[in-house]
Amino acid sequence: MGLKFDCAKCGKLIIAGFLLPFDELYCPHCENLVTVPGNASETNEPSNVLAIMKEKALIKENRSDSPPMADRGGEKPDSL
Repeated sequence: MGLKFDCAKCGKLIIAGFLLPFDELYCPHCENLVTVPGNASETNEPSNVLAIMKEKALIKENRSDSPPMADRGGEKPDSL
């Protein structure tokens, strides 16, 4: 069983299956530190926290401004 509540900062729904009231986590939507409220509702809905965090990580990874390693001016290592 998990807890669901709205983020105190951005107002979006957070469903956390691994936290207790008054635990802290970073909102997966706005990334602000929030406290699970004491009146959070119990739910059987699956947690959305990790799914959103993984999605954001993939988006940030794909937006990397770093050029590929071969384009950084480094030499290719000799074969072993």
